[in-house]
Amino acid sequence: MRLYFESGTTITLPISIEYSARYSSGDQLSEDEMERLRCVSENYLCRERALRYIANPHSEKQIRDYLVKKEFSVDAINTAIVFLKQMNYIDDAAYARRYLFNLVNRKVVGRIYAQNRLKQTGVDNDTINRILDEEALLFKNSDAVFAFACKKYESVRNKKNSYAKLVYALSSRGFSSAEVYRVIESMKSAGYKFEKLTR
Repeated sequence: MRLYFESGTTITLPISIEYSARYSSGDQLSEDEMERLRCVSENYLCRERALRYIANPHSEKQIRDYLVKKEFSVDAINTAIVFLKQMNYIDDAAYARRYLFNLVNRKVVGRIYAQNRLKQTGVDNDTINRILDEEALLFKNSDAVFAFACKKYESVRNKKNSYAKLVYALSSRGFSSAEVYRVIESMKSAGYKFEKLTR
């Protein structure tokens, strides 16, 4: 419901008997009552905005950042976050796991790459590391890594410093130096030829 004032101020409140029965046309409100209604209104609007935003999953930090951009107060944002948590609408661990599954289904990546991408979502480091440890098997797909390396090899094989370019490509996907070494050794065993880095 909305309250309209002669000053031109409009205050939006949740629809409830409490508010609809309390106020009627012509009422005079004190400044304290007006301020209380403004706080109720902002908390309500902030919560509604947050509910619309989480139609697609987001981390707590992403939700906070979004509400800050919409210029809600810190108190209103905190109130909205508490409500979302009470309703189990915020779960950073579940969000991180879902994000990780979607990531590895789209592209071949190593743990380091996945870790960095998860950090960008605002999920805390402890939660990220726990999820990565629990889903460690996602990064044990040596066949997929080998296939990616072979595909990349074909695009750099005739270029200067092809070996270095391949190493860089693998490292950029978040594979450790040990993992890069293993896949390149596997490629050598399979007959792939490399030109060492030239100076």
